[in-house]
Order: sequence, then C-alpha cells, then structure tokens
Amino acid sequence: MEKTRDSLGVEYSLDGRHLISAPSSLEGAYTVPEGVERIGREAFYFCEGLTEVSLPSTLREIGDYAFYFCEKLSKVSLPPSLKSVGEFAFYYCLSLRDLGDGIPSSRIGASAFCYTPLSNVRLTGNLQRVESYTFYKCPYLESVEFPPALEIVGAHAFGSCPYIRKVYLPDSVRRVESEAFSECYSIAEVSVPGSAIVDAEAFHYCRMAKIITR
Repeated sequence: MEKTRDSLGVEYSLDGRHLISAPSSLEGAYTVPEGVERIGREAFYFCEGLTEVSLPSTLREIGDYAFYFCEKLSKVSLPPSLKSVGEFAFYYCLSLRDLGDGIPSSRIGASAFCYTPLSNVRLTGNLQRVESYTFYKCPYLESVEFPPALEIVGAHAFGSCPYIRKVYLPDSVRRVESEAFSECYSIAEVSVPGSAIVDAEAFHYCRMAKIITR
C-alpha cells in the first residue's frame, strides 16, 4: 500500500481513507481529518503521550488494538458514523473518562474498553452482543445504558466493575453468560426479561443483588 505522512508523522493511505499508523512519540491532542473511514490495527499503539483525539464524521471503523495502552488519553468523541470498534481498541487507556455522547457502534470487540476509568456508558448503536471482557475491570463504572436490540451479554463483559448499582436489560436480551457481572459488589437490583437465559454464575459474588424478572 502506498502511503503518505502528515507533519506529525502519522501515516495515511494515498486516498486519505485509511489512517495506518502514528509514531509512538505522538503527544497531546490530535485531530483525525475528515475523509478518514478506518483507523487501522495498532494505529496509535503505545502512544503514551496522546491526550485527546478528535474523530471525523466519516469514520466507520476503529481497528483492533488501535489505541492500546494510550495511558494519558482522556477524551474521545465517537461519531455517529462509527460501525465497529475492534478488540482491545482502548485497552488499558487508564485516563479515558469521556466518550462524548456514547458508543454508536453495532460491533464492539472483546476487551475493547477493559481497564478504563469510564463512569457512565451509553450503548447507542444497533448492538446485539456485548462481547466477553468488553468493560472488564472498569473500576469507576457506575451506570450502563443498554441498546434496545441487545441479545447477549458475554462472559465477564462487566466483571469486576464494583460500582455498578443497577442493571436494566431490555426485552430483546436472550442470554446473560457466565460471570457477565461477576464481582460487581454494589449491584442492588437487576431487571431481566422472563424469557432470558441467565447463566448460574452471571452475577457471581453480587451478594446484594435482587434479580427481578418481568
């Protein structure tokens, strides 16, 4: 693939649709230009000095490991055009507290937001499955807004999120897998549709949880 670079050394495809990679020395705020549709696998991998990213309205995909271990990244606004967030995309982004208006994607890969300090999550897209470990060990996560199309909450998807207090799963949910909310010690109330299959240890160690079927 033929490439071009901007003044900061960030590589793009010649047609400007694919952001390929950024130098690990990239620091501060960075704006991805309009016209970019895909941020590639490991594009900002270990950019430990990156603090903020502005994404274009044309963006459709964030690749696997795209922002892996960007420890100082604190703010990313995900555009409504975004359809897919890859596996481990924001893994270990230890400062990431702000995702703007929510996550509009219809696909979010496993462990995508694992170990981030998000306090609130809004899943606003046509998401049918929360994959395994997607929000695992988000130590400050308090509330989650689930989309109406959701069918499956994967194993350990919200495991070890000790400050989640209430879970309301939409009528579309068919299954809550093993340890999906394990070690969420503060959960007091869980509302699930009566037709859903809830695995035996889905709420393992949630000692205060009262499960209501409707």
